[in-house]
Amino acid sequence: MGAPYSLFASITAILVLSACSFEQHEAVGENQIVFGITQSISADTGQPTTKAAYELLELDSQGWKTRAFVDHGRSCWLERLDSRLGQPRVESGVATFRGGSLPTTGLAVLANANTNDSRVAEAVVSGSAWADGDTLTFEAHGFAMPNVGRVRLQAPSTLAVATPAPPSAGASELAISTKGDFTVTWASDEAKGGHVSSDKVAVVLEADGAGQAGATAVELRCFFERSAGTGVVPKDELSAFLTATRQAQPSTSQDGAVHGKLTVATHTQKSLTRPGGWVIYVVAEAMAREQPFAARD
Repeated sequence: MGAPYSLFASITAILVLSACSFEQHEAVGENQIVFGITQSISADTGQPTTKAAYELLELDSQGWKTRAFVDHGRSCWLERLDSRLGQPRVESGVATFRGGSLPTTGLAVLANANTNDSRVAEAVVSGSAWADGDTLTFEAHGFAMPNVGRVRLQAPSTLAVATPAPPSAGASELAISTKGDFTVTWASDEAKGGHVSSDKVAVVLEADGAGQAGATAVELRCFFERSAGTGVVPKDELSAFLTATRQAQPSTSQDGAVHGKLTVATHTQKSLTRPGGWVIYVVAEAMAREQPFAARD
């Protein structure tokens, strides 16, 4: 049973659940790893940028544990990010994304490339990696896992977010309250240039605890059908997010608010199983919105 993995906080971070219905689910598999590619607009230059990376979630049953809360087709995941293994050293490994507008040699992610203080190293290229309707391929060997032959992945298409409104220059944080549900809306037409999209839409609230000694990042990510045109994050899950963040970040805020970043993106994913208890997630995301928020009870 697959889960949706999104790579926003770590690289890009999202697991899309299979169609089965249940209330709580713990990730299964002794070994789990995610490879992701993300397309976004650089806040510094205003130009498109593509990043790819990997992250080991669990190895020999050590590491990642998370729960999902699923109801009537809605899936939300609340996670403290300190349980992920990140990029522990392995013998070697190369994973390559190809297709779309990527260089003919592809965009390669190398094992053990993390030589700085960042928990997850990335491969970065300037420019967009794909257009709506493109197909990407992925293959990998090494990373302490069985080899992955070439698999095909539909590239996520562009998304126009309607609400909340985009931040204006010098604007304050988006206000979110646990007294009500949090709603995001977007253009629901699935046909773009003759292409019918089957993307999910990911709505992610991330509090990374930047500047707080010993703080742990916390992430709430919810997934919705693009065709719905609306995604509703229930108030009880907002409350759980605030509670978990305050526990992980004791000095969260003097004003009582949890501060972080809202991200909305389209998302596609392949979940692969391999011998040895391996679950391998291959994720592609196209960022549609990033803006700061302040959440209060």
